[in-house]
Amino acid sequence: MTDSLNPIPTSADSSTLTITATLIQEAQAHQAEALNEIAEQLDALVQRPLKIIDFNMPFGSLVGFMVKAAIASIPAALIIGVVYLTVVVGLGGFIAMLFRAGR
Repeated sequence: MTDSLNPIPTSADSSTLTITATLIQEAQAHQAEALNEIAEQLDALVQRPLKIIDFNMPFGSLVGFMVKAAIASIPAALIIGVVYLTVVVGLGGFIAMLFRAGR
């Protein structure tokens, strides 16, 4: 006997259990196929290059972002300045030493 809402028979004989197991296996096979299709679609999306054409941002948020970026660049500028100064002073001293040795 089957219930109108539940297509699986409710009696517990062996044929009913076999039918139920078959239905479960078919559902699992269908689910595995769907998962494989989703995995293939995800692989295709990951391999496709991304190109941003345009973005919409309110002016106030854009100004805030630019101020934050300017403040964040100060430490980088200091580090680059120290490295530049070190290289220039080092090369300047080396060149001056070469000129003095040539006299």
